[in-house]
Amino acid sequence: MPRGGYRPGAGRKPNPNKPKVVAAPKLRQDTPRLAATAVPAEPKKTMQFDAADWAALLPQIEEISKRYAVRKSEARRYELPNFPNVAMPKNKEHHLAMDAELKEVISYGNSILSSNGFDATAGEGLLFLGYTYLAELAQRPEYRVIAETIADDSTRKWIDFDVTGDKKEEAEQEAKDPAGFAERMADPDQREKRIKDAGKLDKVKQLKDDQLRLGVQQAFYQASRTDNFFGRAHLFLDIRTNNQHLDPSPDEIEITTDIGDATPGNTTSRTKVPPGSFKAIRLIEPMWAYPILYNASDPLRSDWYNPQQWYVMGKNIHQSRLLTFVGHPVPDILKPAYAFGGLSLSQMAKPYIDIWLQTRQSVAEMIHAYSVMVLGTDLSQLMTPNGQAALLARIALFNMMRDNQGLFVHNKDTEEFKNVSATISGLEHLQAQAQEHIASVSRIPLVKLTGISPSGLNATSEFEIEVYDDTIEAYQERFHKPKLDRVVHFQMLSLWGEIDPEITVHFNPLRQVSESEKGEQLAKKADMHEKFVNMGAISPAEVRKAIVEDEDMPYADLGLDPEDMPDPPAEEGLLSGKGGKGGGEPGQGGFGASEGGAEAGT
Repeated sequence: MPRGGYRPGAGRKPNPNKPKVVAAPKLRQDTPRLAATAVPAEPKKTMQFDAADWAALLPQIEEISKRYAVRKSEARRYELPNFPNVAMPKNKEHHLAMDAELKEVISYGNSILSSNGFDATAGEGLLFLGYTYLAELAQRPEYRVIAETIADDSTRKWIDFDVTGDKKEEAEQEAKDPAGFAERMADPDQREKRIKDAGKLDKVKQLKDDQLRLGVQQAFYQASRTDNFFGRAHLFLDIRTNNQHLDPSPDEIEITTDIGDATPGNTTSRTKVPPGSFKAIRLIEPMWAYPILYNASDPLRSDWYNPQQWYVMGKNIHQSRLLTFVGHPVPDILKPAYAFGGLSLSQMAKPYIDIWLQTRQSVAEMIHAYSVMVLGTDLSQLMTPNGQAALLARIALFNMMRDNQGLFVHNKDTEEFKNVSATISGLEHLQAQAQEHIASVSRIPLVKLTGISPSGLNATSEFEIEVYDDTIEAYQERFHKPKLDRVVHFQMLSLWGEIDPEITVHFNPLRQVSESEKGEQLAKKADMHEKFVNMGAISPAEVRKAIVEDEDMPYADLGLDPEDMPDPPAEEGLLSGKGGKGGGEPGQGGFGASEGGAEAGT
């Protein structure tokens, strides 16, 4: 049967009970239709703004421009640092956040910051940046050069050993000649002579060989660099009390015990560090060391905000086995927020480096676009059909031929060509000033930080280097010396089973006197002695005694007798066959001369 098409009876059946409804027409029949008339289009009106409207919009425009033009860091609250889960103890009771007293400190710190407006402003540079972000900053050369320069200079000359002498005699020598005493103490030859006289040459040689085995110099360099990056560094002392020679890692139970502070009278160190127990020194970055077991309730105790145990990747380590370096400590109230570390040089220099990076980029962009070519042409063609295409083609042709080998052609009646250039004089000074600010916060001279020599007539960085050397020497005594003494004492216990208190550690001077400088000093002393003798202040015998007893003179080791005065040198004309009138034959009679020899000869 075919389908489709109209079929009689198909479709919905009408309801006979429902009245038929007729739809009303949309237009009334009695309403006359209007004739279609053409309505002219309204001319386009240009958009105009009233001056008052612009004035009302200016604050909003200014706020938006500041928001997108100025780099702002996110606000940071007073909170605990984040650690990797594997670096945190499994026992939740050992977490920093579980300390009741510490919670009150954190709450108090946040309330103070909020009341001072820090909660709504950028806290970058004022609160801890986090180890992840600091590790990212360590990739930038501006941060890395600062950290590595200080670490290099504080360890490059390294140390030497000395022996303690008579305190009273050394005090008298220092009071008599402070500068000469300091030079003699720093002189390697004089130091070796003192060690030889004390009979400690063999012990000192063993200590130096053991330092090379342990890599102490490299370990302290890494500790300094890591502290500059993160604000905290650790050196793990692998001391095996039970002599676990074959085990690659120390006993997990043993490393939780105290090994003492390695002072000469400490019995714990003498018991816990038997001969041959000092195996290695290893650097531990702060991200992997989590502080536990510290005192946050009694500031009268020695462990006040000083962790006694550290959790390092699943192992508890006593603080005596883990040397903690903090170069720039923070106040106690901020120590939990810094994971019991301190300020890193990266965080201290970040505001200055941000300005430098922004200045450098701005100068580069200005140099890139300091010159603009201007082509004055008739812009009315934009209103004509295909006028925009013609204008763009004209601009493309101009750019295509824009070089020294091209030919520029323009319509002298309708077009005008000119060059607009911005002045770039003074940009190098602005960029140099931004770079100098980095050197100011790191206290490193520009010639060492950047390798750029000072410019100008008679310009030199000699005095800046001397000041910088003083800063590094103070840093050595403050940052390295306390921990270095402990390492050396542990070496003594591991080598000999006892601590020799007569052997001490001294940092070698960063700058030693050259041979030419020593010659200039000797010449000045000789001139001074000659003047004193000529003026009758002292006698030649007293000068001889001072020269023989002066250890800085090259005659100190000759065994000269101060009382044995040599014959005075011959004056001009004496015993030389020359001179004035008198004497017998020429060259005879002692005082002979070429004239009148027969008159005065004897």
